[in-house]
Amino acid sequence: MNNPSAHASRVLSIDVFRGIIIFTMVFVNELAGIADVPQWMKHLPANVDGMTFVDLVFPAF
Repeated sequence: MNNPSAHASRVLSIDVFRGIIIFTMVFVNELAGIADVPQWMKHLPANVDGMTFVDLVFPAF
């Protein structure tokens, strides 16, 4: 069923934010196979206490 009033109640900013986050998820997953990427664009090792930009992507979704 296609309900036109359902589309009117969507918040565009949330849809845009989620789209950016999904794009970023794909981007950071592709970084795993690239050499010489700056450390702030990688996951930290499990024995390190900290977070990087990459660690914030999934919770944002």
